[in-house]
Amino acid sequence: MPSYVVLGASRGIGLGLVKELAADKNNTIFGLVRTVETAKAKFAAEIPDAKIHVIHADLNNRKSLETAAKEVAAITGGAVDVFIANAAIGTTVHKVLSEEATSDPEVFEKNMLDTFRTNVLGTIQAVAFFAPLVAKSDLKKIAVISSGVGDLEFTLQSGMDIDSPYAISKAAVNMAVAKFHVELREKGVLVFGISPGLVDTEFATDPSAGPLSEEEVAAKGVVMGRIVGILSAYAPHWEPKMLTPDESAQAVVKVIAGATIAKDGGKMVSHHGTQQWL
Repeated sequence: MPSYVVLGASRGIGLGLVKELAADKNNTIFGLVRTVETAKAKFAAEIPDAKIHVIHADLNNRKSLETAAKEVAAITGGAVDVFIANAAIGTTVHKVLSEEATSDPEVFEKNMLDTFRTNVLGTIQAVAFFAPLVAKSDLKKIAVISSGVGDLEFTLQSGMDIDSPYAISKAAVNMAVAKFHVELREKGVLVFGISPGLVDTEFATDPSAGPLSEEEVAAKGVVMGRIVGILSAYAPHWEPKMLTPDESAQAVVKVIAGATIAKDGGKMVSHHGTQQWL
């Protein structure tokens, strides 16, 4: 039975991935989450017939990642076929880089440090702890959920000039993926990144801030309108519509199934399996 570990499994794309993988009853699924009981309740409500091993893990807590790998290994006998590093954070600031860096330097520095701590360092540590388990498996695949906004050519061609901390962190993640590929390819382990498309999730919102005011809703609408305009000019074929987490997850699982070291090792591909980000 193939074993899958999904980091950040209880919301957004992660929850979609668990749903998609759980549709095949032959799969053994581990969901790594920050809040175990909350995640168990969500899985029970949304995937009632699925058997999912729910284990605590937090990208901001190295020890929790190490412990999670040991707990998974104890259940599987030491091997994991596919590890999917999905969790990440964004920011709620949407300014061009020079304005963001100078208008409120303390907020900018915090956003840069927070995104790097979670998206880059946390992801690297998670992959490092689970890589030995993946190397002992049959499928030997590590997929890191990245983003097309972290692609240099996309930025240059589209002119996307906002949301810099998140984009810069994803560019760093893509380099980490390449480094892991160089390290692990001789062991037969595929390490690659996947951009899941433009997905309708709330990962960049602040859950402690409460409901948005009318002014904040209007401002968010302006930002989204500008982003859609940039993306539409970059990809005229694209229908301005966000994917649902489930739609994205279906595409991502398909890409993982068809990925190989020779074709995809160390690269970031899209939910289409290409460099077409939309």
